[in-house]
Amino acid sequence: VYAFLGLYSLMRPADAFAMAASAAHRAMQIDPDVPEVQTSLGLVATGRDWDFPKAMRHLGRAIELDRTQALPRIYHSWIQVILGNFPEAVRLASEAQAIDDQSPLVHSGAGYAYFMAGEFADGVMECDRALELQPNFIIGLYVKGMCRAVQGQLDEAIELLSRAAAMSNRAPFYIGLLGNFFARAGRRDEAQAILSELQSRMADTYIPPHA
Repeated sequence: VYAFLGLYSLMRPADAFAMAASAAHRAMQIDPDVPEVQTSLGLVATGRDWDFPKAMRHLGRAIELDRTQALPRIYHSWIQVILGNFPEAVRLASEAQAIDDQSPLVHSGAGYAYFMAGEFADGVMECDRALELQPNFIIGLYVKGMCRAVQGQLDEAIELLSRAAAMSNRAPFYIGLLGNFFARAGRRDEAQAILSELQSRMADTYIPPHA
């Protein structure tokens, strides 16, 4: 949970990843051979340290401990895209989907790998699979929205991010993207309103710089 709060800037990432690392290391002391522990350490190595070889070792170990683990394959696929190894990323994401084809998180995660690789139509298709399972799954909404924005389908991107923003109680991560899409669409007043909202919330809420 703390790792995802850091990845999505729902907390200050330095604080969130410090708490994630602390919890994972406490779990390691109890039992280092729990795959979810290795997965958490892989997320910390990715999001806090940008130490991709270390992250891949942890995620690979999670898979070794339990071959039915889908999520470490998804997170490993993201790293492979960053490193430019798209065929391996597709292989890992496809394996994850074959293991758990009823998980909207797995399908959305595959969609995100496609988004990072610039394969936006495939990203939309995978997010649609997630949204068929859970129509308001927030990660599927925002990843599909990012794909649609890059494809120039800004009205749809705005509708998707508006839903994500409402579901998240207007978390800065999501409304920052929504403001970006308003700006791309030339809807200056609405973009400016979101910028003003973010600036006004800075006194008592962590606002990530990218938002």
